[in-house]
Amino acid sequence: LEAVIANSRVSEVAFSHLPIYTAWETDEIIGGELVRNIGLALAAVALITLLMLVDVRICFMVLTCVVVTLTNIVGFIHFWKMTIDIVSCVCIVLAIGLCVDYSVHIAHAYLISSGSRLDRAVNSLQTIGPAVLNGGFTTFLALLPLGFATTQIFTTFFKVFLLTVTFGLLHGLVLLPVLLSSLGPVNEDDSLVKNSTNVEKQPVNLIKISSSSNGVHNLAFVQDVSISEDSLDKPI
Repeated sequence: LEAVIANSRVSEVAFSHLPIYTAWETDEIIGGELVRNIGLALAAVALITLLMLVDVRICFMVLTCVVVTLTNIVGFIHFWKMTIDIVSCVCIVLAIGLCVDYSVHIAHAYLISSGSRLDRAVNSLQTIGPAVLNGGFTTFLALLPLGFATTQIFTTFFKVFLLTVTFGLLHGLVLLPVLLSSLGPVNEDDSLVKNSTNVEKQPVNLIKISSSSNGVHNLAFVQDVSISEDSLDKPI
């Protein structure tokens, strides 16, 4: 069509326009826009998480859970016969802010717990895990009415956020505790106590004081704590 207009005599004053042109323009730039927005959102998540948790290792684990959740969402969008359009892109970017919530609470509970890595991971699940699970369940209840809609925008919101809640809870309550129990930071105070209890006990030096007939005190240093009392009673 553009070639026909260009070869005609009205090419200087006329141009073609159809409503589908807007969708075509969107399809050309939507991929790059989605990648850029995801990168900016992940950078913001990493920065805020690092400022709040003040631990690089845990920040990296939380960011890993967010990236894995986002990968699952985008993958299931394909198998759910959905395309990358404006609505789905908005939902995907919003999903980053939602799925980080399920992981960061577990990470914070781990940081304020004491004990070994496994003990702290179990304690984080026991203290904040039920609240995280309830939060995901109530979010699902809020999305449930959208599942009965027939409008493309509403159905897209329902599918994307349903995947966000499902995989966010899965990685926040299953994957992250496993990572923390294996690779999480160790509390320095707990490690010092553990090391002090594991130090090999050294033999106790006993001092035997006895008096001789001339009044001079004799000192004997005994290395073996298991010696008999009779040997201690003997004068040096």
